[in-house]
Amino acid sequence: MKTIRNLFLEELAARLHSEKQLVAAIPSMIEASTSTRLRNILQGHFLETQDHIDLLEKLFKELDEKPRASKCYGTVGLLRDCEDRIATFKGTAAINAAIIAAAQKIEHYEVASYGCLQE
Repeated sequence: MKTIRNLFLEELAARLHSEKQLVAAIPSMIEASTSTRLRNILQGHFLETQDHIDLLEKLFKELDEKPRASKCYGTVGLLRDCEDRIATFKGTAAINAAIIAAAQKIEHYEVASYGCLQE
């Protein structure tokens, strides 16, 4: 029988996958950026994302569950879009705007996802 706990754990697993995918993707965003300020912001977000992974793993353990990641298709799609934008606009004046737009979409999805876990 599926319960609210099952749903909560599935959402946690999706968040863990999402955060791990972000840790893998942010360095390419930093590398593609031509703005020192944007690179610094992305570096800060990279460190926050690593902290999120640690917190999620700790939460799994507090719930007497083994930390596990379950594919988050939303994040996969958003990161694929980000990669496409970087490939399309790399070396152009629009690269920083393209990275910001992609990062904002990812961040909004992340905020919505964590908000669902709170309720």
